[in-house]
Amino acid sequence: MRRNQQPLGYGVLKNQIAPVFRGQKIVYMIKNIYPISNTKLKMLVVFDDGRTIAVVKSALKEYNVKEGDNLSFEKVSEIAGEGEAHEAFLKAADALGRSPKSEKEIRTALKDKGYSKAAADVAVEKLTGYGYLSDEDYAKTYIEHYSKKWGRKKLVYELVQTKGLPSDVASEIVYGALSDEDELRLALELAGKFLKKKDGKDNLKQKCLAFLASRGIDFQTALKATETLIKEEDDYA
Repeated sequence: MRRNQQPLGYGVLKNQIAPVFRGQKIVYMIKNIYPISNTKLKMLVVFDDGRTIAVVKSALKEYNVKEGDNLSFEKVSEIAGEGEAHEAFLKAADALGRSPKSEKEIRTALKDKGYSKAAADVAVEKLTGYGYLSDEDYAKTYIEHYSKKWGRKKLVYELVQTKGLPSDVASEIVYGALSDEDELRLALELAGKFLKKKDGKDNLKQKCLAFLASRGIDFQTALKATETLIKEEDDYA
């Protein structure tokens, strides 16, 4: 043994924890593993030098990390990162299997469950690479579902504000999927249902325009649909 090298093992030297040397790495004993009060996802690993790190339970089990083990902080950090990223991927894949979701929805769900941004980044990258997560495909499905009750402006708004798609991407997909004729056809259908429920004619045009605006129909299309239907009613009167 070299004169100044610490022996392999643990002890107290001048009130300091004596580390274990393994090659160029220093390892410390895992003193405790505690539950974390605000999450069921992770456990707190406490080293005998005072450092701590949160590790998902599944990773502790998979790598058989337990109290009394001699491990470097770097190794446990690696286990924590890989374990959390893998579990985040499984959770996200399960969520996508139940219903289509945007990237923002996946990230929000993972954050709400206690996963770190780094773990979410890995999960999103893998799911995107495998073809399971695509904002473009999600937007097309969303449009198919809601295009019979919302106009293009509202579809774009919802995709951007609630689903987290970039504005230019949402606009391109919506306006690429729905033509001016589609928008007019929807406006006529919505306005026709609205007008049938109105008995009086006071401010009928303005009320119908306001209704169509609330459904995301652009003004010129709403005006054309409203005037067409009111004229038809007047002709039949």
